[in-house]
Amino acid sequence: MTFIKSLFSFLLLWFQSLLVKPYKKLIAHDLSLSEIGKVIKDKIGTDFLLEVDQLHIAGKALGAIGFEYSEDKVVIANNCRKVIAHKISVARVGDDNVIDIFHEHVLGIVELPVVVFSRLILQAQEDLQIVNTLIDKYEQLPFVQDMNSGKINQGRAHSEYTIDIFYKRAKTKAANISEYIKNGAKDIAITHSGRFYVDQRTRGISYPQLEKHMESPYLDNVIRNGKLDFEVDIEAIDYEKISRYKNKMFVFSFMNDIRTTPPAVLDQEILNGIDPEKVMSEISTELLQIPLLNKRKEIFEQLLRMVREKLWYGFYALAIPQVEGIVAELLDIAGQNKGTLKALPKKVKALRAVAPNGEFDMDYYEFYLPDSRNIFTHTGMDTDIIIKSFHLLLDLKHLLHTAAGLENSLIMLNNIANDSVMGINHIGDLVKMIRLVKQERHHGQFKEVKEKLDVFVYVDIINTFDLPYLLVELSKFFTKNLKQFESMLEIGAFLGKEEPINFINLSNAETKNRMGVIQKAIKQNFFDESYKVILDIHIFVSQFPKFFDELPQEIMRSFSSFAFEHAAIWPKMKMLANADSSDLSDDYLVDKKMMMKMMDSARK
Repeated sequence: MTFIKSLFSFLLLWFQSLLVKPYKKLIAHDLSLSEIGKVIKDKIGTDFLLEVDQLHIAGKALGAIGFEYSEDKVVIANNCRKVIAHKISVARVGDDNVIDIFHEHVLGIVELPVVVFSRLILQAQEDLQIVNTLIDKYEQLPFVQDMNSGKINQGRAHSEYTIDIFYKRAKTKAANISEYIKNGAKDIAITHSGRFYVDQRTRGISYPQLEKHMESPYLDNVIRNGKLDFEVDIEAIDYEKISRYKNKMFVFSFMNDIRTTPPAVLDQEILNGIDPEKVMSEISTELLQIPLLNKRKEIFEQLLRMVREKLWYGFYALAIPQVEGIVAELLDIAGQNKGTLKALPKKVKALRAVAPNGEFDMDYYEFYLPDSRNIFTHTGMDTDIIIKSFHLLLDLKHLLHTAAGLENSLIMLNNIANDSVMGINHIGDLVKMIRLVKQERHHGQFKEVKEKLDVFVYVDIINTFDLPYLLVELSKFFTKNLKQFESMLEIGAFLGKEEPINFINLSNAETKNRMGVIQKAIKQNFFDESYKVILDIHIFVSQFPKFFDELPQEIMRSFSSFAFEHAAIWPKMKMLANADSSDLSDDYLVDKKMMMKMMDSARK
């Protein structure tokens, strides 16, 4: 009997719970209003937010949490009060305002998202129409028809290779815009109908280009009139509109917009705007600063003579193969050159992956220039040879600009040597150089860069900085930051719920065993720079004399004295250094001024 009563009581409670409105359960769990909004959206999606009537939006939202659907304002307002009263006092608030509060705090909107959504969709449909028209044009070409029917797998001529790439780009762009229309625009419209964005618009705070990028992420970065803009980049999907000027804007200041100005006008700008002998002299000088490329010194001296004597056919004939040669050598420097990359387009395709602006400025070299080279190679003649020679001058200058900006450790080292002491602001800059040397010392071109680094260290550094004095100051700073580091580890261990870490007093064996915990504690305190300070000083002291072992004896003794003074901690510092995975580009924030002051005090 007792069992039957218990079962009956359980069933009664369960049945009563079914009669409790879902919104009351949400309130009973003390959910925030935005959390209630999330429950609503998880249940019925977000399409209802695109309704054109506020009452319909509120009515459907309320229906998702147990209220009977209604379009009556009074009913809707009273139901909104029931949902929000446990968080916001609305007893004396009018019906319209209560519904507005419900929209903002529960649903996250203060304006109808359909207004923004309609604008975004209209623009996206216009963009899609432009791209689809281009795709239709491609699909009228016999070569593309053969590709699509499966008769051929790829093009044979360079022109077919180019069309194939641009056709595929256009199809990808169309797919991205279609996906945006189907799924992306709605969420963006809802977000941009929230309080923050509406207030920005109300206050007249506007960042048109940034907003365009955020609202329509399928758009491309373009440069218009020298400024960043966002639009569908037709030059990237229409092979007939490949720009001959986009790469040159990095080394020549055009007065006119390179996207809309007729080529004849831009060519005249180039003819009037550069001194060819001066530009070629600059190229020859810059070439000497770049490893591997400087082996072309004699060829570039001949190019300079041809420019001086205005032997444009000779210049053009000799300059064109330099472009391909430099592209190949940049790939060598970046460690990307493979024996299978025979043709210029394939080499440029590989280069764009490592070049600083590869997706922006490499189409000209990959698709346009090979045709010009082939015409001249096969006929020995060309038209408008002077302006084409001027173009090649700027192309060569741009490739050297690309070389200097390669995301490559060897080039970074080379730039450090070229900048000399002007690029040394604090000890961290020297540590960056040491880490790069360690990383690149087996590179095929390292020997050449090392020779420049030796001059930089043995002449410029030694004659500019009093290294023994600097090491004394670094020793004091190391001791101070070591104590701060230990305090930081204590906090990090506490936050990570680990046993306390007394780093200074740990044995070497204990340090090795607890290195995982130590690294975890370091990550808990990423704003504390004591770790970077002691690590940089350790790397400088232990490895600078190792990689530059011909320093004067007095300086070598200063390095040894530092290591001896901190001998007890030195093995543990080595373990820290070996476990470190910080980024090469990391710089000081809080301690930067102090580190720069210390370096400056060591100047002779």
